[in-house]
Amino acid sequence: MFPRFLSVLLILIFPVFSVFPQLDSVAGAALSSAAAEQFLEEAGRLIGEDRWGEALALLERGADFAGVSSDISYLLALARRHEGFPLPAVLEALARAAGAGRWEKYSPVQAYLLEAETLIWLRDYSGALRILDRAEQGSPEIWTFSGPESGKDGGDIPPRQEDQSQAVILRLLALKGLPDQGEFCRRLRLALDRCPRDPRLVEILFLWAAGREAGNPGSSGRALVDLALRRLPFLLDSSPRLAYLAAPFIRDPEEAWRLVSAYRALGKAERESLPVSIDLGLVDDGQAVEEFFAAIPEAGLEKNLIQRVWSLLRSREDREFFRKRLLTYSGLIYSDSDGDGRSEARVRYSGGILREYSGDADQDGIPELRVLFSSGGLPLQAEQVLGGGRGIWVEWESYPAVLRARLGELVFDSAPGNFYFAPLRLTRLAAELMPGESAPAGELGLPYPEADTGQARLNLRTLVSHALSVRRPSREFPGAIEHIELEQGVPRRAVEILEGKIVALTEFSLGRPRLQRLDLDLDGRMETVRHFREASVDDDAEPLDYEKILELVETDRDRDGLYEIGEQFLPNGIVIYSWDTDGDGIRDYVETRNNE
Repeated sequence: MFPRFLSVLLILIFPVFSVFPQLDSVAGAALSSAAAEQFLEEAGRLIGEDRWGEALALLERGADFAGVSSDISYLLALARRHEGFPLPAVLEALARAAGAGRWEKYSPVQAYLLEAETLIWLRDYSGALRILDRAEQGSPEIWTFSGPESGKDGGDIPPRQEDQSQAVILRLLALKGLPDQGEFCRRLRLALDRCPRDPRLVEILFLWAAGREAGNPGSSGRALVDLALRRLPFLLDSSPRLAYLAAPFIRDPEEAWRLVSAYRALGKAERESLPVSIDLGLVDDGQAVEEFFAAIPEAGLEKNLIQRVWSLLRSREDREFFRKRLLTYSGLIYSDSDGDGRSEARVRYSGGILREYSGDADQDGIPELRVLFSSGGLPLQAEQVLGGGRGIWVEWESYPAVLRARLGELVFDSAPGNFYFAPLRLTRLAAELMPGESAPAGELGLPYPEADTGQARLNLRTLVSHALSVRRPSREFPGAIEHIELEQGVPRRAVEILEGKIVALTEFSLGRPRLQRLDLDLDGRMETVRHFREASVDDDAEPLDYEKILELVETDRDRDGLYEIGEQFLPNGIVIYSWDTDGDGIRDYVETRNNE
């Protein structure tokens, strides 16, 4: 009877025990979600107090919550962008948020908008439009101006007005970057009709029109500009800078003078307003120079703005003063050729002397090229970034003649005048002279380096082909350096040196290793010989990775001139070991192993 009672008891209690793991899982998820909520609240508080650095440090530690909270990854993307992280890091956090798919405080739409904005900065305008379409599908209440009738049933008060307006602005910026401007004009007209009091739309229009060839926006663009000019008086209170942006399109010079004069009277004139102010006669040359070099921001001066202001100066004394101020400038000068607010290149000066160039052509926040200059302002060293974070360092002997290059642990030494690499060409800022004007010798403009797009990028093959020799740490002798001698890019001989002594010597034939002698026990005698199999045309082994084609190793340990130990490596992974057990010069014991 007792066994029967026990079996019934086990049947009754088994379901209770079996459910415990599920209860633990549910409880664990609840605890994790609660902790993530507190984590998110603290990060939001720091951001609300404009303590972005602290918020970022906190959010970077929140990887454990990424699977239970999309909000944390979204905030991480936001903080990375605010703190100037490379844009791929922003996209990585957004992808993590989308992968989790668990939103509470924020929404997928906000993540889509941030992703679209990031893609616009990367100039992936088509990709940004695809993301905006996805945002519209996920939240139809965001009005993206799909047609003239969209305003009829789009809803008068969307749930998140800031998301709606941001989606509109981003779509316009993406369309502005595409070759076909017809759709941009159509969408902008719809936006101006729908949101007639949004000054950002008018600002986008004026900047776009100014960037057109010769400042001519075409007939459809001119109609939009005329519409914006009619609305201008009603928008200036919310965006005073529209006054100087609109001035080039105002046909009446007196009206343009009045608008820009009223803007300057506010006492917060932006440096970008100087060309218009000079052109309208609101400031003389001397005042313009003083304003231009006053309170320079940390980001520095924009190259095109320097040239525009310089070209408008007419007084010889003030032009000379401008040039001297520039020739002694300390700080950054950056290039923003497309006017999107992100620089493609930054140049640092100290007392007018070049110190560093940083080029980021794709605007992802990861410079593709960095150049350091000597105390005399000449190119000294450069780093060209490859994929995967690797970089090629180049040291010039006399620009553009390369002395040596480095890729990882490989150092490539060049013969004098054998290898030329000129990624930069020097131009001059504030160098143009007026008729009859002269400049002192050596003061004809500030040197400004620009990327030479015709210069081919470096790669391993280029470095090898131009190298006289290659150095790298020995792969077999700690502390030793291997010197590989090249002839027209083809390995000829390799020597490994440890504390001044040769410990390995490799002979090549047609660029492939043939024979290698080694002093493995460091007694001063090369007792080991390695033979390499002849590489076929299809062999993918690099010439410098000749270990991959090892065929036979023979060792003479007792210094009698006979190799009593042998190791034969077959292509199929089989290794045949052989020993001379009786010292007669014949290896009489053989053992086969599969090393795969």
